Amino acid sequence: MEKKYVFENREQLIELLSLCIELVNKHFYRYRVYYDELISMAKDKIKEISNKDVSQIDDKDIETEILNVMEHTNYITNHNKYKIDYIEYKSMEDKILNVAAQLLNLLGDRTKKGGVSYWRFRYEYKKLKDEKQVDLPELEILSQDFNEILNRMYSSRNYQHHMTDAKFIEWGNYRKKQIKDNPGVFVKWPDSVIYSERYEYVSVEWLWQLVHSQIEFKKDVREILQQMKKDYSHIYGERMRVEMPWKDELTSEIFEVSINGINRHNG
Repeated sequence: MEKKYVFENREQLIELLSLCIELVNKHFYRYRVYYDELISMAKDKIKEISNKDVSQIDDKDIETEILNVMEHTNYITNHNKYKIDYIEYKSMEDKILNVAAQLLNLLGDRTKKGGVSYWRFRYEYKKLKDEKQVDLPELEILSQDFNEILNRMYSSRNYQHHMTDAKFIEWGNYRKKQIKDNPGVFVKWPDSVIYSERYEYVSVEWLWQLVHSQIEFKKDVREILQQMKKDYSHIYGERMRVEMPWKDELTSEIFEVSINGINRHNG
């Protein structure tokens, strides 16, 4: 059963980019819903700390508001009061990072064979045009700033999808530092007893950093999606648009796609 897709013509490239845009839009819709929940969670915490009217705060100025509230007297003197329930925070983090991971796959994967992504489209496009001399229109040259966005997607995708040696080294160093800084509490690592800590709360700074990272991520996804649409208009030959009609129900018919995809993947 064939598992690798070989690109040979313009129509196949159109199919690839069309599917990428469709899926990015689907995932980005859910992402924006969760993103709004995250911003609302941060606004509630800002109001709790400063008693400020947060109704007019949006993601354009929330980072400034976070910096301001971190200098508030209540924040400094009663910091421990503003910790967040661990499961409440992790539920928010898990939700938004799960769909972000799906977007990272579509925008940051650089697998040349077997990986569907916007990068793959650009790679196969250049290959067909330059190496196989297929008659294709010129695409817009990507700016250095835009390529840096793609590089961030690639780096984030690899970091989040793997327990890398780099992570392992840092965790090992952290455990050894615990022993050094807490003599008598931590005797050695590894030990015959393995401690896997659980927590009741997280400090509010976890919420602040999640907001910061997702503000940047949302901007990056939006910019790449706009470029994908430009590329699609060029290769398709006419101005494109995306329609997102509402349907009453997502039925189980799509299970067949997933099941067949699994069977094909497993050969």
